[in-house]
Amino acid sequence: MRWRIRRDVGIVVALVVLVVTSGCSGIVNPYVSWDRRVGQGDTVSINQAVIYADRAKDAYRDALGNQSKLASWLGIGLIPLMAAAAGLGITGGPPAAIAATTLAGAAGYGVGVWLYSKPSQRAWVAGYNATSCAVSAVIPLRDVYQRRSDILANVAVLDAKRDAATVAKRELETAIAAAIGLENSEQVVRGNQLLKDVDDLLATSASTRSNARRLLVQADTAGMLLKEAVDRIYGQVAAQLVETSQDLQALASIVGGLAQTYKGFSSVVESVKPPPPPGTKAQGAGQAPLTGTERMDRLMDVTKASERLETAMRELTNANRALSDDVDRTAGAMPIETLRACGVTAEQVSTPLSVEPAGGITIEEKTPVTEGRVVRGGASPYSVVLQGALTDLSVRQTEPFGSAFVLQTTDKTPAGKTTVFVSDRSGNKLFIPVTVTAKSSGGGGSAAPGTTPASPEAAALKEVAKGIPGTSARLTDTVTVVVDSAELKESDKKVLVDVSLRKGTALVPAQEGAAISDADITKALLSLPAVKGAGLAAGNFAIRTRKPPSP
Repeated sequence: MRWRIRRDVGIVVALVVLVVTSGCSGIVNPYVSWDRRVGQGDTVSINQAVIYADRAKDAYRDALGNQSKLASWLGIGLIPLMAAAAGLGITGGPPAAIAATTLAGAAGYGVGVWLYSKPSQRAWVAGYNATSCAVSAVIPLRDVYQRRSDILANVAVLDAKRDAATVAKRELETAIAAAIGLENSEQVVRGNQLLKDVDDLLATSASTRSNARRLLVQADTAGMLLKEAVDRIYGQVAAQLVETSQDLQALASIVGGLAQTYKGFSSVVESVKPPPPPGTKAQGAGQAPLTGTERMDRLMDVTKASERLETAMRELTNANRALSDDVDRTAGAMPIETLRACGVTAEQVSTPLSVEPAGGITIEEKTPVTEGRVVRGGASPYSVVLQGALTDLSVRQTEPFGSAFVLQTTDKTPAGKTTVFVSDRSGNKLFIPVTVTAKSSGGGGSAAPGTTPASPEAAALKEVAKGIPGTSARLTDTVTVVVDSAELKESDKKVLVDVSLRKGTALVPAQEGAAISDADITKALLSLPAVKGAGLAAGNFAIRTRKPPSP
């Protein structure tokens, strides 16, 4: 019998060792790693950076896989072991054997719960998705990098056509300046309009050229930007792992986005205004009017110059369109803006501890009652203990290290107050107030001898203080005020309220919460159905505590 027990215990130990040693990443060590070698010297191409990112994704995937192996192998080892312990108990086996087998199973289960981490898994998933986002962001720039020679050729063509259009523009300006006294002629009016159009076209082509050059620079540096983004995403994942690791002192701040910011791809309009052509003068006083032949010659010069400018503008438009196609194909994807948006936030990994149903627990004295609650958020394993000296009151978790717990009273539990203290592996803490109230005297609502009947206002305050814990009211379109607990202060005829300001399940940022006054919170509380029905006013409430706290 003893050798069987030793064999079973040995199997469990061997399985645990196998799981731990077969892939430490994601089990004993939550911080993933991969081959950091990339590129040659100081240059990193896009293809090399994509390979680097794929290694990071493989590391996140391996960590997730090792966590799944941990759960599977522990189940395979522990279920037969606990079945053996049960069999020994049923068949009347030696107590020492039963104890040894059971303790081995409990120890294995404890190790599994300690090492198995949902927040860590969420962090790895977020890191994997953010890395994929970063790769997708720079893929359009890979096409630019591969077509670099074609784009540079289009830039050269555009430069030549811009120069030709500038020369044609100057020739037309000279011809128009020489057409003295013909400013209202059809040819001159048409020429002046062409001069305005060519200015707009030159400005547009300058913007296209500037964006194309910037795009080529981004394509040249995209590999390094992608590698840097992958490293920064890993830093964010590591920060979340620190926040949710087995550490009683959680960090005070969380990285929410990529630290590095990149300027977006934006158009830059450059106005090209060449100086007036040399040697041209406006018509001045004392100049002789043009003869008929001179008028015809000057108008012909304007017409020919206009035709040359139109031809140059058509060629410039075609060259600008060819280069714009290169620019717009990638600029529409906004690669750098998208890369900047790829990151890991705290909301993707972990949420604060909360209890469901929300609020405190109120029980009548000397009444056997079982009240159940479920802890949400945080990271298992959880610890639930009572703090206080109230007798005949107990709390227990429905399963070892689990999130569900029950509070039990007996027929001897006296009136008083205590607190249920909940903590998790990450050091998060939650305090749940427990109030055991004195039994009412009964008697159809009449007051006990020697006491003064309660006023309607006092009765309403008591009902509100008892009914609003766990309720919530909308404060703004995105912010909700949640009543964590409430206590009646009869002498002041006030309900003291503890509240949390939340967006969904997460607390609002401290800076945003500071802009919300206690008066705003009280106004939201007055909209609660229980408060409306009682007819209470703002003066009947006092905000005792709030999360996040006011400055």
